[in-house]
Amino acid sequence: MYNCLCGSGECVFCASGLLSASLEVRGQCALHGSVHRARYSAHETLVREGESRTHFFVLRSGYVKLTTLLATGRAQITALRQPGQLVGFAWEDVVYPYTATALTDVDVCQIAHKAVLQVLQEKSSVALRIVRRVAEELAQARALIRDLGGKNAHERIASFILSFCPAEVEPSETLPFPLTRQEIAELLGLTRETVSRVISELTSEHLIETSHSGVRILAPARLHAVAMGAQ
Repeated sequence: MYNCLCGSGECVFCASGLLSASLEVRGQCALHGSVHRARYSAHETLVREGESRTHFFVLRSGYVKLTTLLATGRAQITALRQPGQLVGFAWEDVVYPYTATALTDVDVCQIAHKAVLQVLQEKSSVALRIVRRVAEELAQARALIRDLGGKNAHERIASFILSFCPAEVEPSETLPFPLTRQEIAELLGLTRETVSRVISELTSEHLIETSHSGVRILAPARLHAVAMGAQ
């Protein structure tokens, strides 16, 4: 793993290769003084909707939910950020379009927005890597919209559970599942009662097992078949 010279230790940006091509300039870090390691406790706010965008974050560990205020004043959850993803990044220097709240304890790299924009202007290869990362997150957003429009409750929830699953997962491994039933309902366009019922049915069919610490996927192939509407 690349050892960042900015004093933050091993930065996720460096580990992921996003900025590794631009960090060293004559032996110095191009982002020196602009990157800081930070830790937020569960329920703490990283950024708030409407505030000026000054920093963004790379999530090193933990989970963050994104919410936006509706006209009624109620906060609506719109997305979930997982380790390795960006929170609060945009090409233009504007206000944050959402509030980001830690669902669990999280470790982040906090990076000054203007400093990174300058690096991106100077290093096209780094800009391309950022574009790819943002494109991945847009693809996830499109997948969620597709699920909302074309899948039933069982398919939506199965797809959502699988989104926490690495490429290869052992049935004995407990995966983090930080959202409440109500938050899942809001994100997937369902009622809390429907979410609870479907999760209970998936459990009784021995596809998953839930606990306070998370969820175990007992039958990945069968759960994937449910998500695809093939079961």
